[in-house]
Amino acid sequence: MIQIYRPVGEMAIGTDRLTGVDFVDNRIRYGFLHHGKPVVVEEDPEAAFRALRVEGATMTTVELGSAGNVLYYTLAQVEAAYIPGGFLEHSWWTSDHFLRTLTGVRLAGDGVDYDVLDGGKPGVKHESEVVTLDRLRMSGVRIIGADLKDGRPYFTLAEANN
Repeated sequence: MIQIYRPVGEMAIGTDRLTGVDFVDNRIRYGFLHHGKPVVVEEDPEAAFRALRVEGATMTTVELGSAGNVLYYTLAQVEAAYIPGGFLEHSWWTSDHFLRTLTGVRLAGDGVDYDVLDGGKPGVKHESEVVTLDRLRMSGVRIIGADLKDGRPYFTLAEANN
């Protein structure tokens, strides 16, 4: 089963509270309480895929979990996903306070090697496949290809054989 999650807080709903979600007739229907009144907002799966940063996906279900704080999307398939390069560079800086500039990406051993300029010097930052999939917020897939496209690490995916 391929799943990807999205924290509800990332959705632009202001102070409204998400009360439920359904996937009906190939549309995602989000239920909100807006000033105490129920409101339903629909989203096309392609719009959700752009927000989730995935390509070539087919959605099967959507569920609200983790006490209403996380949306879980189940996919029948997914071809690729990407991470914004600036997000990755900021994440590294937050964890170890080294300022790196991403210059390339490739599969390596148990995960991914990122080519970087580290303080102006060429270097390599390695992350395991588990860490990379966690950054993508995905489970049920494995990474079968990696490339840098438009400054973003872009990963080709295949369903995991569990």
